[in-house]
Amino acid sequence: MNTVVVRCAGCRQLSRVTADAVGLEVACPRCAVAFVARPEASSDDPPVVRGADPARVPVVRPRPKPPTPVVWERPEPAAPEVELTPPTGGLIALALLPFGIPLLWLLLSAAAQREVVLSFAVPVAVAVGVSGLGFGLVHVNRWSVASRVKVMVALLLIAYLTAGFLFLVKKEWLQDLRRVFNRGDLGWRDFRVPETATHVGYIVKFPGRPITEADSPVPDWKWKAHQYAESKKPGVDVYLSAVGPIPVEIAKAWSADAVWFEAVGKAVRAAAADFKDDGETVVSAQGVNGREYSFTGDGRNRVVRVYRVGRQAVYLSAEGPHLTPDAVDVRFFLESLRVP
Repeated sequence: MNTVVVRCAGCRQLSRVTADAVGLEVACPRCAVAFVARPEASSDDPPVVRGADPARVPVVRPRPKPPTPVVWERPEPAAPEVELTPPTGGLIALALLPFGIPLLWLLLSAAAQREVVLSFAVPVAVAVGVSGLGFGLVHVNRWSVASRVKVMVALLLIAYLTAGFLFLVKKEWLQDLRRVFNRGDLGWRDFRVPETATHVGYIVKFPGRPITEADSPVPDWKWKAHQYAESKKPGVDVYLSAVGPIPVEIAKAWSADAVWFEAVGKAVRAAAADFKDDGETVVSAQGVNGREYSFTGDGRNRVVRVYRVGRQAVYLSAEGPHLTPDAVDVRFFLESLRVP
């Protein structure tokens, strides 16, 4: 075994240690002082150890090394398992299901015999939009098939519920929304009928233009009438106003409103013979007394107001499939009368 001569830092005596103890901390066999073993200058004679106990041999103690710092590293998250599958026939079928919405509209409208307020382009637009989103989800390869199916089913439920609500929308709801967002202005225009030798003048609001002349709403009565219609197609809403006197032989007592309106009411009901009479109500507008008559027919409603202005009558009516006495536009039209 190779040995190396070293000198104690305490008693300055020489001793031998193994070669692999060089640079380590050892204890002197004489004075027990710990020191770092470093080779002494080479010498042929071994150091003399006097009175040394044979059992006392140098104790080699390795110098403790500083602790290695522990560096905590955040573990990398496990990569999600991605199911890279091509579009399947089931996913494509789910993406095409929204096109059942327009077909459902046609079947429901035919079965219920109900006219849908919104255009048929609405369900077609909903179907195209939702189907486009569905085809986008079909090609999202980073989502699993189960996740894509769940999202597409949720989209289908939302689309069909939305289409069902739009199918049940009433025209009165749209009128209310238009009035709210347009601050009450639906394009209503003042229509003025000037006073002449045969009739009084008045001002009433129509929902737009054009306004054309019309036949007298009461047959055989010489009334000057004007009407507004959204188009010439049947079934659209029609607003009409008329003015003129009633025949003298019908109302003898001009000073009594009850007799006057009784005669006018008979004529108004006779002109609506093909409607069901829903009753009569006493009304007034701008300080002018009047009567309101409600009629319902085959898919049509008619609301009539007749105001008495002196010895003449001002006649206002709104007729259409969605115009009921409590509709916002009907109330606005019937109460817009002004007599200069």
